[in-house]
Amino acid sequence: MMRARSKFSPAQCRAARALLGWSQEDLAQRAHVELETVQLYEAELAVLRISELIVLGTALNDGGAIALPTGWAGEGVRFSHAPSRPAARARVDVDGPFDLTDDDEEPAPRSYYGR
Repeated sequence: MMRARSKFSPAQCRAARALLGWSQEDLAQRAHVELETVQLYEAELAVLRISELIVLGTALNDGGAIALPTGWAGEGVRFSHAPSRPAARARVDVDGPFDLTDDDEEPAPRSYYGR
């Protein structure tokens, strides 16, 4: 969860919005803060109060994004759950390019070593 104590970064805020397909206006509206609050935080021009971080983090989390803690792989964000039905998924075929499909059939798993 994006909580104040995790101190999610402005970059994580931008990435979470992008993951969810939200504009800055969308986040401000969902978090019940001024648009300028989101703009200044993401531009790294303002340090937010704990209460502002909490409402931003809660809105992003409620939308389905979570912040990943900084570790050996760096910081990031991901979906908190699998999307219920993605519009299209990219499927890689060994013999061809990406195939964008919208069917319910899952490809058979392939071994990493091609066995």
